[in-house]
Amino acid sequence: MPAAGKCINARALSTGARFNDGVEKPAHPFKGVIFGLWGVVASPTWSQHEAWEAVKSIPIGTFQRFADKPAGAMRKMLDGVVGTTQGGALLHSELAAEGIDVQGLTPKDLTEQMRHVFGTGRINGDVRDAVQCLRFDGFQTGLLCREWHMGEASAQKQKRSSRSEMKKQFNAIVESKSEQLPLLNPALYTLVCKRAGLLPRETIYVDSCPDALLPAKEIGMTTVLCKTGADGVKQIESLMDLPLTNFAWSRDVYAKVLWVSNKDCQTTDA
Repeated sequence: MPAAGKCINARALSTGARFNDGVEKPAHPFKGVIFGLWGVVASPTWSQHEAWEAVKSIPIGTFQRFADKPAGAMRKMLDGVVGTTQGGALLHSELAAEGIDVQGLTPKDLTEQMRHVFGTGRINGDVRDAVQCLRFDGFQTGLLCREWHMGEASAQKQKRSSRSEMKKQFNAIVESKSEQLPLLNPALYTLVCKRAGLLPRETIYVDSCPDALLPAKEIGMTTVLCKTGADGVKQIESLMDLPLTNFAWSRDVYAKVLWVSNKDCQTTDA
């Protein structure tokens, strides 16, 4: 395998590349990677919302705790199963069911705050670097999500810019809300592959939601279930025999071609 941080050309991989050890590695079938959004490309910055919880008399850390509840309203919103309007109403009911005082809180309040949560999310640095490296080496990249909120709620121009710039790095983005289809509809997975110029059988799909992998498998994509963005990148590296985690050294070199500097992006998942 090449030294960490060096990118190799996709054409070489497609024909079976010879590396420094002189051993010809078998070619893999992949020509691109499609990513899910929350838990992979981006993560909520929960600490930014603790002040809001305090003002609303919600115990600090409740939003983050609810995000880990399987099948809960917060989880459904992060996974794109429901939107923020429906999710806000569901979350209101869940808070009340836990005995949290919601008399001064409306479902609309929760909807607006969840949009703020999504709009101020943090780009996962490991995935950012992996997308850069994949694009630089000639692989196609795509994103499948319910809706892209990133950057909409950020008060800092620099952070808005970096989050918008991340969106530009994908060859194709499909938002289920714009397509008026449920996020887990196989037709959306077929569509994002088509727009990225890929066939499902030559595409890897990465997501942190197990249910999101089922439609991908149905149409013939290779799937990766990840715990974090960094975990997903490691699994992609293994499948493609391609180093993707140490591209930072060349990011500045190719900034004018690929990217603008993203100072708010961390290099590991929190």
